Amino acid sequence: MMKRKLLTLKLLVPALFMVLCTVAFAQDVTVKGKVTSDADGSTLPGVSVLIKGTTQGTITDADGNYSIQVSSNASLLFSFIGFETHEVNVGGRTVIDVALKSDVTELSEVVVTALGVEREKASLAYAVQEVDGDNLTKTGEQNYLGALSGKVAGVQIVNPSAASLGGTVNVRIRGANSISGNSPPLFVVDGIPISNANFSNTYNGRDYGNLAQDINPNDIESISVLKGPAASALYGIRGKNGVILITTKKGSGRKGLGIEYNGQFSFDKVAILPKYQNEYAGGYSQELSQVDGDYVLEYNADESWGPRMDGRLVRHWDSWYPGTSEYGKTRPLAPNPDNVKNFFETGVTQSHNIAINGGNEKTTFRLSYGFTDINGAVPFSEGKKNNASLNLNSSINDKLSVEATVNYANNSYRGRPGFGYTGSYSGWSLINIGPNLNMWTQRQLDYNRLKDYRAPDGTIKTWNITGPGNTTPNFWDNIYYMLENATPYDERDRVIGGVTLNYQLNDVFSLRGVAKTDFYDQRINNRIPTEAKAQDLFYETSRKGIETNYELLLNFNKTFNDISVSGFAGGNILKQKYIGLVGNTVGGLSAPNWFNLEASVDRPFVDNWEINKEIRSIYASASIGYKDMLYLDVTARNDWSSALPASNNSYFYPSAGLSFVFSELISSDILSFGKVRGSFAQVGNDLNAYEINQTYLSGGVYGSSPTFIVRDDFVDPNIKPSLAEAIEVGMELKFFKNRLGLDINYYTQTNEDDIIRINVSGASGYEELTTNGGKIVSKGMELALYGTPIKTSNFTWDVAFNLARNRSTVEDIYGDITAYSILGRRGVDVVLEKGEEWGVLKGSDFLMLDGQPVVRPAASWYHSGDENNLEYLTEDNRVIGNVLPDFTGGLVNTLSFKGFDLSLNLDFQKGGNFHSVTKMYGFGAGQLAETVGLNDNGVSVRDRISDGGGFMVSGVLEDGTPVTGYASGAQHTWNMVGVTGNWIYDASYIKLREVRLGYSLPNQLLANLPFTKVNVAFTVRNAWLIHSNIDGIDPSEITPDASGVSFHEGGGLPGFRTYGFNLRLGF
Repeated sequence: MMKRKLLTLKLLVPALFMVLCTVAFAQDVTVKGKVTSDADGSTLPGVSVLIKGTTQGTITDADGNYSIQVSSNASLLFSFIGFETHEVNVGGRTVIDVALKSDVTELSEVVVTALGVEREKASLAYAVQEVDGDNLTKTGEQNYLGALSGKVAGVQIVNPSAASLGGTVNVRIRGANSISGNSPPLFVVDGIPISNANFSNTYNGRDYGNLAQDINPNDIESISVLKGPAASALYGIRGKNGVILITTKKGSGRKGLGIEYNGQFSFDKVAILPKYQNEYAGGYSQELSQVDGDYVLEYNADESWGPRMDGRLVRHWDSWYPGTSEYGKTRPLAPNPDNVKNFFETGVTQSHNIAINGGNEKTTFRLSYGFTDINGAVPFSEGKKNNASLNLNSSINDKLSVEATVNYANNSYRGRPGFGYTGSYSGWSLINIGPNLNMWTQRQLDYNRLKDYRAPDGTIKTWNITGPGNTTPNFWDNIYYMLENATPYDERDRVIGGVTLNYQLNDVFSLRGVAKTDFYDQRINNRIPTEAKAQDLFYETSRKGIETNYELLLNFNKTFNDISVSGFAGGNILKQKYIGLVGNTVGGLSAPNWFNLEASVDRPFVDNWEINKEIRSIYASASIGYKDMLYLDVTARNDWSSALPASNNSYFYPSAGLSFVFSELISSDILSFGKVRGSFAQVGNDLNAYEINQTYLSGGVYGSSPTFIVRDDFVDPNIKPSLAEAIEVGMELKFFKNRLGLDINYYTQTNEDDIIRINVSGASGYEELTTNGGKIVSKGMELALYGTPIKTSNFTWDVAFNLARNRSTVEDIYGDITAYSILGRRGVDVVLEKGEEWGVLKGSDFLMLDGQPVVRPAASWYHSGDENNLEYLTEDNRVIGNVLPDFTGGLVNTLSFKGFDLSLNLDFQKGGNFHSVTKMYGFGAGQLAETVGLNDNGVSVRDRISDGGGFMVSGVLEDGTPVTGYASGAQHTWNMVGVTGNWIYDASYIKLREVRLGYSLPNQLLANLPFTKVNVAFTVRNAWLIHSNIDGIDPSEITPDASGVSFHEGGGLPGFRTYGFNLRLGF
């Protein structure tokens, strides 16, 4: 690892030295200032500031500030799209503020589209939404995908807990587009398709994050979201689920160097936890037993159905370890209401990013380096991130130019917290946070007493001892010991880079050649120490991936009077290679805590693989415009995939669109811009490499000889890529000189011939058939409304609102199959049912008779001793919910007053359901507040039924006779655990996601300082969960399954609120 880092430094340092040597430092006066709009005084970022008569200059920053070195008698030219060019003579001044006048003839908005092509937004026939890079870093969010929450219509973002150390941010565009529900978009950085692989859930509840997050947010200029097939058709097989286009920042031609610093300090505090009961201690019985005259607890229990915490003196778990200060002593039996909250530490993150840019009339560059240090909220968890990037642009001559980019990322994490509950008391489930704190614990525990985990005799102390005098763990090890010693470690190196050559053949044609690559090396190891209850073990894996793209493109652009014609034709070769190695010890470790595969008692398990895949493509695009009013777009792409059968590996994907800017025919003081658009497109998705190959599989080792087994699945030899066909129509309107805007879109998308695996008769010699099947029709609407209600010389209020609704209906599965289960967890299955919306949740629910739940008498079967219980009967395979939301949206408000700015970002979701294991087992084990209280008799629900206690149960007997009775506390809660429908919750929420209050120093103060910009800000992320239909759990942070489906809250981390301080400096 150290050699790799040294090699990286050896490459970057000389490159930086050569670039800096090309820059001439000016000796003239430095002019600073701010550029604003003369209409309302709003600041203008990105304004070009050129020294007249030269190609030297700069651009204004995000706050409209600029700084440039010039001779005292020079003239400056200020130009910006939508405004008139303005010339100013310096005249020896050092501060020059400029107000630009609007130019109604220059209002074209340019966005980045497929293959990195920039186009005027007015000409597009499909929906594209762009987010400025500065909006991604305002609040210090380390993962730019999380910063997209609520900002793009039709894009659903599921964020991880802040304690997850860079966990996965799941992105879904326009609902479910496949049978499996796994519909991740394609990520493209500066024209380079990159991997967004995700290794989460691959080894027992670790979230290693998705690879797209390796891009430094501070390097992002903008993000364009291509939502539908018409926008992404040029990506062919890979564009079915939409595309996230990332454009990184470039250098600027200027005198001297431009230096920017962005520093963020943030603090994570627990904000959302379940409500716990604080009346009863751990145990199965409310009766205390005695040993040598002292009251003792049921230490072996990991539930809280024990005695009332009334202050009686008892022997706690730590009184049974000889030689300790608590040995033989008693303490009051009292609650610890904040024991879970206090277990978590304050997470502290600091990040520093510095960027240098400059150049001359021929060459520009931008070099940046970012460092992030994370001390996690979970004890013994930490992480470090290093990002470096270099972007060079050079004009070799009037015809030839070259662009070179390289992005390097190194991420390392130790003690990454586990999530989820496996249902076992072994392995890594013993250090997963949810089961330890919310489900299987005792409410009187003081977790601080577990920090000193080693007893005088060297053994490990735990609260869950087998019994008095026997300190062997019954179920659970000491969590602090496990977190410190069963420490998982993972590290990833990533390099994304390439070279682009552009050659201008003549005024009409130009040629572009591209060679770009994406390489990652992910290393993961996990361990179980020798002193743990589970068998000691060491696990290690390495996964490498390299994706290389070669592209050649011929561009053309020509205007014939009122007709403009532009487009391109070209081809691409994509090569993918993945190499993996995995191993773990078997039978334990031969020496205590020797974490090495060589330490395996038995022959270690070792496996390795190599996967190669290639896609060859040709494509073309043409856009014809008439009088900047009517535009016709057509694209075509053909892919040949090595993963498909040779006889069936070529597929053609077309698109066509028409847009009409009708405002060109209207002269109105109200309507500034109006356009209608419509498009049609087809895209697809192919198989993974080797899925069609009927090869033998490794069967392990017999003695010293390897064995192989026959696959139990058969692949249809005529299998083909899935196909998505979409029709999209929309309208874009702007009013009152662009002060108010509306963009509305309607689409219908039919997804057919997905890759499906179905069970077949064993008589065929196989158990599964992999073939094409399924038909899912998605229909939806997207609305974006934005405007500036108030604009004065000192005050501006900008607002942006978006709303999206999508319905995905399963119209066909395969043959006569009407239901198809795609995954399941803890008694809940995600099922596709023909004719129903995608993602039906099915499980057990109350057996009903004439609208009443059916109950029956039951003898005591769970520690209570009560014999007169009533319990609910259940019925399996009932519909209990649906995964997908009814609609999603967001609201962003930005207010600025003089140097102050305030931004508020809110997002929301209506509908959708999820299953909560925290609620289910927390209720069953007596941990939650719902397990205490008084029944209708005014008696504690935990008291005996014979004493008037118990939970009231009402319904009908199996013969229909109405009945009302009671069930003892624990027996009732565990009866309810078996009713999975009772633990399905509404995923609706309204959340104030981000708050930022900032202040920028005015130019009058900056004139006497060595800075061109000084901005300070206070930030809050996850500021306020305004509305939720479930307490103690954040519905917006339900960790997705490996398929990307967020339906199962499996005992995750709590919700955190993050407070931050941000400092931005410009030199």
